[in-house]
Amino acid sequence: MDFLQLFLQFSTNDNGFPSISNLDFANGYDAFSTCAFSINIPSGYEAIIDISQFWLEAGVDKLMVVKGNQMFELKNGGSYKIKSDLDESTFKFIADGNIRQAGFNASYNIISKNLKINENLF
Repeated sequence: MDFLQLFLQFSTNDNGFPSISNLDFANGYDAFSTCAFSINIPSGYEAIIDISQFWLEAGVDKLMVVKGNQMFELKNGGSYKIKSDLDESTFKFIADGNIRQAGFNASYNIISKNLKINENLF
């Protein structure tokens, strides 16, 4: 998985999948901070991005899944299923230079296409 970061914490969970966070409750994330990682989905699978904490400047700072000219904004915490046609897309965080919030915490997992969960679909 390709990963670019500025001002971000990156780790892997017990299954080897990434967990990313820019949470800073004392100071907030830095102005103009950005990060991105590639979403690679094997054949027969889908991806889940689970945002367990979501504290962003509403309508300005953004979490997105981007592939080519397609852009899907993740506007709340929760689980988002990324279908296999978005293989090789990018998960991005972009902040402007105004108000800073605490940030986000997200994890990424690969699941079988047959697994049913309650989620937002892309």
